Amino acid sequence: MKTYFAHSMLHYNSKIEAKVLEFLEKTFGKVICPNRDLGHWQDMKPYLRVVVSCQQLVALGYGKDDSVGRGVHLEVMKALDKKIPVLQIVYPSMRFFRIQSSKVVNEDSWRAHYAKLIVDSEIEIPALRAGAQET
Repeated sequence: MKTYFAHSMLHYNSKIEAKVLEFLEKTFGKVICPNRDLGHWQDMKPYLRVVVSCQQLVALGYGKDDSVGRGVHLEVMKALDKKIPVLQIVYPSMRFFRIQSSKVVNEDSWRAHYAKLIVDSEIEIPALRAGAQET
């Protein structure tokens, strides 16, 4: 299962990114990490093209309220629009939640606290692994 790892540029090349990425790869196999696999682009179009080529998207929020920046918000909304399953991973617990939406909360601060992930229910990891093996 090809998974897109949507996360803030604030996490790029950090210990948090490395730990979450390692966990995602153990859980799902192939994971596209934008800064590692796609490089830096000036606009979101190349990233969004890759998002729609994946079977799921996993988003990592920023801060205690799991806000996301504009880029992650756009990636989440594109995946949801294309009916691609979207999950939130919570660090450091590595718990997963289904994402229903991403709601803009501060259009003036798109870098870190632009939107809030709206989650549905927690997902158990063994169920995810079983589902990943079936596809």
